[in-house]
Amino acid sequence: MTQNLIVITGTPGTGKTTISEIISRELGFKLIKIADFVKNNNLILGYDKEFNSYIVDIKATRKKLEMLVSNPKDFFIIEGHLLDVIPEKNVKICIVLRLDPRILKKRLSERGYPENKIKNNIESEILDVLLVEAIQKFGKEKVFEIDTSGLSVKELVLKVIKIIKTGKNGTPGNVDWFKKLGSELDKYLL
Repeated sequence: MTQNLIVITGTPGTGKTTISEIISRELGFKLIKIADFVKNNNLILGYDKEFNSYIVDIKATRKKLEMLVSNPKDFFIIEGHLLDVIPEKNVKICIVLRLDPRILKKRLSERGYPENKIKNNIESEILDVLLVEAIQKFGKEKVFEIDTSGLSVKELVLKVIKIIKTGKNGTPGNVDWFKKLGSELDKYLL
């Protein structure tokens, strides 16, 4: 079994698309953006108007993705937050990008996200939803997290490459938005 996948995930707005594009170029890995992969392969079941997002055919997407990454000589960066479609047996490392909810709210607002989608994504970030999903899916030993708040793109790229090359960055679960936000927490969870 070849572990030829590096997964870069995070709540929308944390920087995963930018970082994935740079990392794939720097390391010479093929890049698969899950959202584009789904659209380009017509793996959409419908559209959720409330959350302004597509409903993905998980089973068909996973099957198609498994075929694509089956060559052990190819190495891939997988970018996206839909972890259910990624074949865990091929995952070497999963990096979860985190971002201070105050910055995240501003970024998502600037992107024109509807208020309910902003709220949902901020709550997911505060509650570690993607980190927990990644650990459950890939195992704690393969999951790393980086707080991207205040980091330049260059600094973040260097951190991600170091994790990919060394497999080290401490234990996931060190980012604690409850502690950092303190009394401001009410604004984001109510």
